[in-house]
Amino acid sequence: MKLSDVGERKLIEIISSILKQDPDEILGLGIDDAAAKPVYRDLCIVMHTDVFVESTDKLPNQSYRDLAWKAVIANVSDIAAKGAKPYAILSAVGIPGTYDLDIFKELIIGLNDASSEYGCYIVGGDLTSSRELFIAITILGLAHRDRIIGRRGAKPGDIVCLTGEIGYTALAYKILFDGWYVNEDIRYKVLERAYKPKARLDEGLTLASTGAISSCMDVSDGLAISLNTLAEINRVSIIIDDIPVPMEVSSIIEGYGMDPKYTVLYEGGEEYELLFTVKPSGLKLVEEALSRIGSRFSIIGRVAEGCGVYLSSGVRIEARGWQHFFRWR
Repeated sequence: MKLSDVGERKLIEIISSILKQDPDEILGLGIDDAAAKPVYRDLCIVMHTDVFVESTDKLPNQSYRDLAWKAVIANVSDIAAKGAKPYAILSAVGIPGTYDLDIFKELIIGLNDASSEYGCYIVGGDLTSSRELFIAITILGLAHRDRIIGRRGAKPGDIVCLTGEIGYTALAYKILFDGWYVNEDIRYKVLERAYKPKARLDEGLTLASTGAISSCMDVSDGLAISLNTLAEINRVSIIIDDIPVPMEVSSIIEGYGMDPKYTVLYEGGEEYELLFTVKPSGLKLVEEALSRIGSRFSIIGRVAEGCGVYLSSGVRIEARGWQHFFRWR
């Protein structure tokens, strides 16, 4: 059996079944995509790593500077979803010797720009010659144990929420890969969000401070996969009432004869909004806390007993989207 027959999620299950579990690790190997360990009293170090490979992760016409930026942002986002503050970054770069020196410089500038944007430093790493360009980032964050938010914890009755809006990357993919035409102003805005996304670090720290969040993750794997991940980990059902797609995005998708809801669910990804569940008693606290930092969020659904993810109409939302080894499925 080949890896392409198995897919990323199954491979993670295999890894988790083989590796010895660290009894001091808080979030759970194979359950979360970060790890957390106590280091001093109630202070914990939160760790995450991600690899960006040119052939699978660099978008058409994306600059190398923006590719490096995005590699850092992907890691900051996962730390943000835990309610941790970035502390240090290690970066390993593999690059063919045939590449121009200017490309290498652009990569390093992008790494520095992104880490500086989120108040962190790249403190070391590794450099190697490789057949294909890759960037491997390891980020370390700090958080008090009682403020760490994991993927586990959602319970029936909790409210499902999403920061910001979603759908720009799904539209960007249509522009880049399917040749959709949009006017130049919208095109620039959409592609800029795909090429150089932002992490919701302030939101993650703010949510953690409320004590009202029962689970959280970013939606970089795509909304449908992320919703199903939360439902599966927590052994609950999630009912979706609304998806906050910007009007300028939904109108273009509708103009091409497609349903914005399903397009965003299944054909997006690499958007770094935070998907989180809130205890009903804490909703007002969350509203007030996010309002104080000028951030918006939407209530998109609710947690119920059962399993799986469904629209309020009863239609099941399947765990489809991008997976490494499967690619789009």
